[in-house]
Amino acid sequence: MKEFTITYPKTVSLYLGREKNGNVVAVIDGNLIEAKYSLMIENHSPTGFNYGYSGSGPAQLALACCLHLFPQLLARLVYQKFKEDYIAPLDQYAQEITCEINISEFVKKHTETFEMWQDDFLHPTLI
Repeated sequence: MKEFTITYPKTVSLYLGREKNGNVVAVIDGNLIEAKYSLMIENHSPTGFNYGYSGSGPAQLALACCLHLFPQLLARLVYQKFKEDYIAPLDQYAQEITCEINISEFVKKHTETFEMWQDDFLHPTLI
């Protein structure tokens, strides 16, 4: 059987900034992350992104980031973990934040979820 692997960037740079109207702008490695695609997958926060707590705005941001970083089905499995690990701990009052996210460490920390996804992807269960 052919070996299947997905490679992820070791680290990514996440920039978050608040506009004067309070909207949060998110950029990963120079790529603007928009809410519209993530809202079609899961509508946590139609008013947009947020950070610094474990609510709906941070969930929407985490989902959008994971959709940028991972295949859609995997993103849906890990975005709540991503929120708890990286988005919720941020200073919710900061106007701008730039941080490095170690994707390799995230994958290692949540290996079971990544392996489960890979097993299901390679050997889907038929219902």
